[in-house]
Amino acid sequence: TDLKTCAQMMLDKQISSLVVIDCSGNLQGIFTKSDLVDVYYKHYEGKNLVQDYMTKKVFTISRDHSIHTVIAIMIKNRVSRVVVVKGQKPIGIITGRDLLPVSTLIEADIHGMPSEVLMSRRQSTTPLLSGITHVLLARDVMKRDPITVTSDSDLADAAQIMTNNKISGLPVVDSDNNLIGIVSKTDVVRVLA
Repeated sequence: TDLKTCAQMMLDKQISSLVVIDCSGNLQGIFTKSDLVDVYYKHYEGKNLVQDYMTKKVFTISRDHSIHTVIAIMIKNRVSRVVVVKGQKPIGIITGRDLLPVSTLIEADIHGMPSEVLMSRRQSTTPLLSGITHVLLARDVMKRDPITVTSDSDLADAAQIMTNNKISGLPVVDSDNNLIGIVSKTDVVRVLA
């Protein structure tokens, strides 16, 4: 299957990987957005700029926002990352992966409760986090000093940065280091589609 078709299938189905089979239906491997981004940076240098494909609407929070707020923003807006800002400058980033350790606390708390208590709590507004002794804030889980790119950067360079650092998005800043957008693996996949 050609790369354009793979990229379009990922976008259409809102998935990040495809199972690869041979003509007999035998499993051959998996093909991911990361593979597409790797191909892009190796073969499409000088073709596109970040500004042509970045997302200009970026969801931001301050370092003092609660993790509850971060999760609510991600779910409501169907995004997998928020940028932590001080003024207009990015000082951190939080992705779904950063929230995984927090989810284990929630899971442990839920599994430690009798089912009757769980059911009654789900019907009320009482938080499920009885075992957590303080409110977790954005600053507790954010990755500090995120790697950034400028809008006039080559999209292939941004793809290489994402590949080399095993990350899936980069805040885009202007010459004063103010946040003006974000570019992600999905944006690179969109170019290939």
